[in-house]
Amino acid sequence: TWKTAAKPGDIIFLRVVAANTGGHSLPSSVVGVAAGCGPAEALVVQGFTRMSASQLPRDDLAKWSLKSVQRLRQWKMNTYDYTAAHIAALAKAGVSADGVERDGFSDVDLSTYALLDWAAGEQSIDDGVWTAADRKLLAGWLNGGAGRALWATGSEIAWSVGSKGGKEAADWLATWFGASYAADDAKTYDATMTFAGQSTPITLCSGDDQCEVGQYDVDWPDVLKPNGATEIGSWGGAVGGAAAVQYNVGAAKTALFGFPLEAITSAAVMQQVVTATVKALGV
Repeated sequence: TWKTAAKPGDIIFLRVVAANTGGHSLPSSVVGVAAGCGPAEALVVQGFTRMSASQLPRDDLAKWSLKSVQRLRQWKMNTYDYTAAHIAALAKAGVSADGVERDGFSDVDLSTYALLDWAAGEQSIDDGVWTAADRKLLAGWLNGGAGRALWATGSEIAWSVGSKGGKEAADWLATWFGASYAADDAKTYDATMTFAGQSTPITLCSGDDQCEVGQYDVDWPDVLKPNGATEIGSWGGAVGGAAAVQYNVGAAKTALFGFPLEAITSAAVMQQVVTATVKALGV
């Protein structure tokens, strides 16, 4: 039982391990809280539960006259703690936050939150980003009051929802984010975020040379097509296209990034992006 009351300004992260005579379980996903002076303003959802062979990092052993090999390195695939970076960055931007695992999202009373930050990571088709029930719940929440904002970040959202999720899912994406799927792979790790006339170059983690602890190689960052939304991020390289969009829909606002927020290599740049996005969403 958690017995220590969080004071305004405190940031606390928790995970659970089960223990019995057989030993200890693997830990749960990390969730957290950035305490404010009242109810938290944001809910951060740990929506990245995927763990599959396609995420295995590949090592090129050509200099030893060998081929490339895939190795099971979980710390480069999914450490289930990415909401920690989101919550800490939101706190620095002046936004108090709670955290929840994806499976517990539907049990949360969303009515007190102004911002939902859905960290989808590399969540894709097999594991699903949003179920039909999730989409209905999110739509109801966005319609339920002025000043609410939904921010979704991940490299497979447009691909799995807008391209492979069926017409209803694609229409939902267009309705609430003002955007659709354009391409599965931007073929670059470099993009430029633009807010209020200010440009911020970003670089995503790519392989052993750039991926620090808590980051992972973003294999196929989504390219988005704005359909009413404002492009606030653009991909460099030959493919081009939108890396991020922001949309005003009724009394609500949304933002969709075609890459995971936590994969930005520079913590300082990630903080700039978070602070600017929070401001753009009016939180």
